[in-house]
Amino acid sequence: MYLLKHFEQNDPAALQALMLDHPLATLVTTGGDGITADHLPLEFDATTQTLRGHVARANPLWKRVMQGLSQGQSDAVAIAALMRQATQPN
Repeated sequence: MYLLKHFEQNDPAALQALMLDHPLATLVTTGGDGITADHLPLEFDATTQTLRGHVARANPLWKRVMQGLSQGQSDAVAIAALMRQATQPN
């Protein structure tokens, strides 16, 4: 994505503060019905530097990602891997 220099933010502390203060993300996916944007609440864990979220299997987003995975779409693979990892017992 093209980003103008004056919109760049490279300070990790500022980025972490933004994610902690505004934990709602927009996840954009593509599928047979075109481009879809879904709001997804995320939690930022500063200790492990990870974002965590949850998508119910009944959610159409889950179904789109799994469909993309079966069709070999690379963006779906990355998302599905994270979803699958999150559903594994600890």
